[in-house]
Amino acid sequence: MTDCSPEKAHHKKTFPKDAKNLSSILRWISEIAQKNAFQGKDLRDVELASEEAVSNIFFYSQSDLLEVNLTVFPEKIEIILIDKGMPFNPLDQKFRDEKL
Repeated sequence: MTDCSPEKAHHKKTFPKDAKNLSSILRWISEIAQKNAFQGKDLRDVELASEEAVSNIFFYSQSDLLEVNLTVFPEKIEIILIDKGMPFNPLDQKFRDEKL
């Protein structure tokens, strides 16, 4: 990333959790990253991480809405995704040792 202002910029948007909105959400995140001088590998990393996180929420969350909060700093972008679904922590789960 290059030439980003030293101040941080905040962006927030709420989307209905609908598969039709997946590409719109990812495009919105990518456009903000690009406008703040993310390019090349840095931009691809932001897009890939965003796609994985948003897809997981769409697949697993029981929430109807997804809130996306972006904070752009000079050398990084912070992406916070908030849903109102049931909490899930895989570290709290007891997994069975199943033989296939």
